Formats: sequence, C-alpha cells, structure tokens
Amino acid sequence: MWNKYRENKVSKEFLEVHRFSDTLNKLEIYEDDFFSSNLNSIYLDILSKQHNTVKNAGGIIEYLYRKYPLGIITNGFDSVQRKKLNSCMLTDYFKHIVTSEKAGALKPSRKIFDYAISLTGLERSEIVFVGDEFDVDIKGANESGITGIWLNTRNEQIDSHLKYIEIKDLSDLRKFF
Repeated sequence: MWNKYRENKVSKEFLEVHRFSDTLNKLEIYEDDFFSSNLNSIYLDILSKQHNTVKNAGGIIEYLYRKYPLGIITNGFDSVQRKKLNSCMLTDYFKHIVTSEKAGALKPSRKIFDYAISLTGLERSEIVFVGDEFDVDIKGANESGITGIWLNTRNEQIDSHLKYIEIKDLSDLRKFF
C-alpha cells in the first residue's frame, strides 16, 4: 500500500483506511472502514511515540550537527514525523523538516528535493542526502543533482549506473565528514 501511495496511485486517505482493511480482509476478519480508520489512528499514535532510531543515529547526528546544518526529507506524514522526532528528542538538530505533504511531492520526485534545496540557501554541490532506500532516496537525490549516500544495512546488491556512496552503518559518515 505504501508503494502505491508513493507512486501516487492512492491518496493518503485511501492508504490510511485500506492498509488495515485490506489486511484484515485477507485474514478473513471483516470490519468496516470506520473500524479500519480508527485502527489507523491508533497505529499512527503509537508509531509517533516510538523512541527507536537507526543504529548509531544519535551519535552521528550530534557529530554532524556541530559541523553542518541538518535537514530531513521524508515521505512520512507531517504530524507523525514531527511527533517521532520529538519522541526521540531529535527535533532541535534539524533546521528543516520537509515532508511530502509540505512539498506537494513524494520521494523520489525531483520536486520534493528541489523544495528542500530551496529552503537551505545552499548549492546542490554543497548538499548530501543520506537514505536507506535506494530507489527512493538515492535515485531521487541523484536525479536532483545531490550526492546520495546509501545506508545499506541489508547488504542489498544494486546494479546501477548512478553515482553514490555506500555505507553499512551511520557511524561510517565520520569518514567523509
């Protein structure tokens, strides 16, 4: 369902209901859209309060924050992303938090990257983008003229002509910055 949303094949409202109703129906648990919508609300509330981060995220964010302005580009919903950052006590480290809702486009669209770049006052050559989904993050950054750094924690093999840097752990960023 998330892939369909990212490809603009379904709306946010459709996703919020059907990611649960479709799953429940496949399990032969038949509930109405009202139930699925409420389940979605509960899910998003719990998700937004999670304190989990990617391994070594706190340390590298602190390290980079002292040297560079940091920002986020996410396809996640605006209200959920802000709550998640607050729960992890990371909000203050980021100068800009760009969500697909705010930018009016989803990664890997160049539009969301261009929107984020316009907020920074920086040149594309001065920006790097770290992401863990090759097709969404690295392709999007590359097509926007930004250096992509792929956090490949799953040891995926990608055959690509794109220029990018690959790391296995966020702490590897210290080698470059």
